[in-house]
Amino acid sequence: MKHLNKTLLASTISAVALSSAMSVQAEGFDTFMKDSTMDFNFRYRAESADVEGGADAALANTLKSRVTIKTGAIAGFSALVEGDNT
Repeated sequence: MKHLNKTLLASTISAVALSSAMSVQAEGFDTFMKDSTMDFNFRYRAESADVEGGADAALANTLKSRVTIKTGAIAGFSALVEGDNT
């Protein structure tokens, strides 16, 4: 009977510890998602060049786009990822 009580007590303590750890992990993931951000940035440019004589005139249109993803912190770590395209 004593062995059964010790086993039951150990099982109960383990279940409570596991459920609280899972709760903390779920809260951590929720905070991680809420604190994460995604930004888009676009910049348009037009350049022209005229050479004397007019034969070599040039026009350039460019669009620079940038995506920035910043994650929230989880376990003390976060990440920042940026991608550029011209």
